[in-house]
Amino acid sequence: MDRPIRQVGKRLAMALLLLAATAFIVWFDRDGYNDNAGDGVDLLDSFYYATVTLSTTGYGDITPVSDAARLTNIFIITPLRVLFLIILVGTTLEVLTERTREWRLSRWRPLCEINRRCRVRDQGRSAIQTVCATG
Repeated sequence: MDRPIRQVGKRLAMALLLLAATAFIVWFDRDGYNDNAGDGVDLLDSFYYATVTLSTTGYGDITPVSDAARLTNIFIITPLRVLFLIILVGTTLEVLTERTREWRLSRWRPLCEINRRCRVRDQGRSAIQTVCATG
């Protein structure tokens, strides 16, 4: 099993790949988007739009206006958004689960050791009592 840092690194790489793919999809169809600032959508605007869209913030300053851009948003960018959020939430849940498991183990391990020692002592006492009783 991978170490938690390595797993987070892999998921971060996947999220950045999705972000870059979304930005390039928007940039290739940049004529179908409107920037409220009045100038066209350049590569930086595409990355900005991809970040705002994938994080579901959606400021509305860059919007799809053509049918092609809207269809691209529906059929390509929305699934990428869902995948991006699955990666983000999955990473968070995995880290929290691992931390909780480590905490539980560290808390219960000393009690298990005490329990094991008591069982060994009790079994030894029981064996001695049996030998004494049966002669």
